[in-house]
Amino acid sequence: MWKGDQLQVSKRNNMVVRIETRHLKFRKDEDFKQELILAYHTNPLKAYLMKRVSDSRSSFRYEVGRVFDKTDSDKFSVRSIKNFVDGRSDLYLIANHIYDRTHKLIGYTTPTVRQYLSLSNNIYIGDVIGDAFMLPVYLCILESGCIILFERIPRVIFASQKRKRLLENFDLLPSDENVLIFDDVLFNNFKVTEELVQKLRELETIDQMKELIQRELVMSVI
Repeated sequence: MWKGDQLQVSKRNNMVVRIETRHLKFRKDEDFKQELILAYHTNPLKAYLMKRVSDSRSSFRYEVGRVFDKTDSDKFSVRSIKNFVDGRSDLYLIANHIYDRTHKLIGYTTPTVRQYLSLSNNIYIGDVIGDAFMLPVYLCILESGCIILFERIPRVIFASQKRKRLLENFDLLPSDENVLIFDDVLFNNFKVTEELVQKLRELETIDQMKELIQRELVMSVI
């Protein structure tokens, strides 16, 4: 598909019943009533941002507004959109812009953080008060030993000794007391479970979330 191409989504009683192409993958819980939707296909990997251009009794029609591939700066966008569509991430990136599940712009980022977010599993935790506004917090998990509490920028980083080198290239680090390095063995046993995510969602501040994750990391080897 190319910019300007259109996609028809058939519906019955306002429910999607058929999409006219089998080559695109959409997020499992995609709401086709939204103005914007995302999709991707593989071989070669390309991602698409589409805008709804019509809504009739029998179908929605979307037009491709942007196409992303694996070249140059697009590689982070296409990777993060794929993770978003696959359900591995509750946010996605377009250039240095960060968007949530409703396609709302929630912040901007830098090249090294963008690279991290495009590779990690990003779980929406909840909104916390910051600068007089409610701001979303995400738990961003990179395999083999790095977890970030992310709210527009990295607020707390937990890293293994193995992943410590990753931080040397970060161009946006939190304060020293919020960069916590642990022995590799703690991350070998530590799992982010649904129970832990629910506990984090009950908390009101990032400091409380930090304390809980730190405690769970230590407890993982006991």
